[in-house]
Amino acid sequence: MTKTNKNLDRFLNATEFKQTPKKITEIKTTYQSKNWNKRLSKWCEENKIKKEINKQIAITKDDFVNNIDNNFFKIEDLDQQSFILRTILRNQSNDVLETLNIYIKSKI
Repeated sequence: MTKTNKNLDRFLNATEFKQTPKKITEIKTTYQSKNWNKRLSKWCEENKIKKEINKQIAITKDDFVNNIDNNFFKIEDLDQQSFILRTILRNQSNDVLETLNIYIKSKI
């Protein structure tokens, strides 16, 4: 009889041990789900703001490029134009200069 009680105790203890982590896991998963929704919505808001800022930056950059383009060709002195172009090109990386050179050669 005592042997049976020991086996029963072992079984109950093992079952109880197995059930406890599941409950903890369920609570943890629920908590993580709630936090995930908060983090996801915060990320979406931040992402929308970043996209809007990048869009505004792109519009501003395009406006600058268009204004420079118009003003550049208003300069009648070719020496002044070439000086400005060289100044712009000196501030570019070698990769940009190489690509630009290839493009210009293809148009000649």
